[in-house]
Amino acid sequence: FDGWEVTQKEPASLIQEISERGYYQVAICGGATIYTMFMEAGVVDKLYLSVEPVFFGQGLTLFNKELDIKLELVDTKKLGEQTVLLEYNVVK
Repeated sequence: FDGWEVTQKEPASLIQEISERGYYQVAICGGATIYTMFMEAGVVDKLYLSVEPVFFGQGLTLFNKELDIKLELVDTKKLGEQTVLLEYNVVK
């Protein structure tokens, strides 16, 4: 896929390499393990959460271990009749 990259690098190394290539924004797409790795590495500045009016069994896990990270709400947007996007800054 154009613009996509798959890697096994550690989050901090990957972000450094991407920065050296001249990129200043990266979308981290994955699941709880990937999100936890990048949050623990301290390389996440923003977190976007979409709220949908649907329950999935017992719910979906965003992270796969306990994290102590503070967030600051920056913006909210309606994406549709029932969907809301929350934008947070990660407090460092």
